[in-house]
Amino acid sequence: ALGGDGGGSVRIPASICGVYGLKPTHRRIPNISGSGIVDNSVVCIGPIGATIYDIALAYLAVSGDDPTAGNSLITPKPHVSGFEKITNLSQSL
Repeated sequence: ALGGDGGGSVRIPASICGVYGLKPTHRRIPNISGSGIVDNSVVCIGPIGATIYDIALAYLAVSGDDPTAGNSLITPKPHVSGFEKITNLSQSL
């Protein structure tokens, strides 16, 4: 799942529910048209998942350049250290 996080709106509910949430670097995940998430200098889109593996997979799948935001084009491509070593879902990073 994806959510908008500006002050813990992904991370805090995730921790209360026993799942994981990530607030990535601002504009690392492009604003999704029609998501209802306000695009400003504080709120950013972040993945929510049952495991760290789920978070890493979602992060890699949805992160990238946002052609409508010029400053997103200068960020390096995301890399999750150790992700390529995972061969099954029972392993962790």
